[in-house]
Amino acid sequence: MRTIEPQELKDIHNLSYIRKHTLQQLAERIKFQDIKISTYKTYKTYWFRYINFNLQYKNAFPPNKDNVEQFLVYLFLKISSDKNCKRCLIALRKLFIVADVKDSSDHNTTRLLNGLNNISSVSFELERLPWKISFIRQWITSSSKFQTYEFYVLSTLVMILGLRLLLRGTELATIMNEDISGFSQNGKNGLKLRIRSTKVDRFRRRKGKTLFLEKTGSDICPVKWFDKWCKVKPIGRYLFSGEVLWNYKNITEILRVVASTLQLESNYSSHSLRIGGATEAHLAGFSEATISGMEDWSRPSIHLYLRSCLHSDRNLSKEMGF
Repeated sequence: MRTIEPQELKDIHNLSYIRKHTLQQLAERIKFQDIKISTYKTYKTYWFRYINFNLQYKNAFPPNKDNVEQFLVYLFLKISSDKNCKRCLIALRKLFIVADVKDSSDHNTTRLLNGLNNISSVSFELERLPWKISFIRQWITSSSKFQTYEFYVLSTLVMILGLRLLLRGTELATIMNEDISGFSQNGKNGLKLRIRSTKVDRFRRRKGKTLFLEKTGSDICPVKWFDKWCKVKPIGRYLFSGEVLWNYKNITEILRVVASTLQLESNYSSHSLRIGGATEAHLAGFSEATISGMEDWSRPSIHLYLRSCLHSDRNLSKEMGF
């Protein structure tokens, strides 16, 4: 079956004439070299929701400004998240480029997004709660009687590495054994880890990143728990899962088992480790520049994570001198 060409799509003035399988072919053919597969799948989801919206309300094609803004409001009424709408607009702009359609969004669309931000639900902003170092210590002292030793060590190491390295869930889940080695320099020693692929590569070179884990000698020393895991871990390429390829969902599942055992609030995901690591570093006195340097964050983005400091169980009033 012949695949529709971008010029052909531009000349179609009524979406009702576009067959769904033809749109599927078009979406499958769109591959962006500078974004990860997971991001591409998210974009494709928005594209089809937008197309179905137009089919449902018999809107004309190519899209116009009102058409796009109506869809953004429609999305917002489904889920009160301005960030969801922003991601959608980025995806639509990608579609317009591929379909050779003039970008119909303008400064009024930006004003609309700002307005949606003002009425966005605060609870949605705080949906993913930060993980805490104190949770690890609670887990170490109380969980061994409820879990197998292998899961006890595995979950402890996952939490330690996630918080210390501020990794995204999939980055953490896919660490490979051959990418871990020892290091010793400037009086410090520990582990050197290579993360092969990151969601954000500032220079789009896909070179990954190299991270260092120093030995501390404490009860939650990363190197100590890594050594424990090496004695019981499954044989295979991957640090945590042997020959099975994990992703962020497996990390989320581990955190939820821990949260349930410790009787914590259950609204945690793999990203809670990244949020929690930034929070703990900030409360330990690290500057925003230092935290940004520890991971691939832009300065504005990190502010979203550091808001979770307000929900820490520490006595901030006392620490500030009140």
